[in-house]
Amino acid sequence: MFYLPDWAIIALSLQLHQDKRDFVTLCSVPFSWEGRAYNTYARNAITTLQAIPGFNFFELDSLREMYDDLLLSEAFDKADELFYSVFENILPKDR
Repeated sequence: MFYLPDWAIIALSLQLHQDKRDFVTLCSVPFSWEGRAYNTYARNAITTLQAIPGFNFFELDSLREMYDDLLLSEAFDKADELFYSVFENILPKDR
C-alpha cells in the first residue's frame, strides 16, 4: 500500500480504468477541522472518481461518531485503523 497526492490518485485511477485493469481505489474525506479548502478539493476529487468502478471512500469525521472522546493525538491512528479495515473489506477474497 502506498500514498499518492490527490491529483495522482485521480490520474492513476482514470488511467487504470481506461486500460480496463482490475483495481480498487480507496480515499478518505479529511476531517472537517482540516479546513474548508482541503475538504472542497477532496469532495471535488470524489465527484470525479465516483464514476470509476472500484472506487470507495470514507469520511474521517465518522470517527467522531465512533469515538466520542477522540483526542487529536489519536485521530490519525484511528483513521489508519479505519482505512485498513475498509481496505480489507473491499479487497476480493481470492487475492
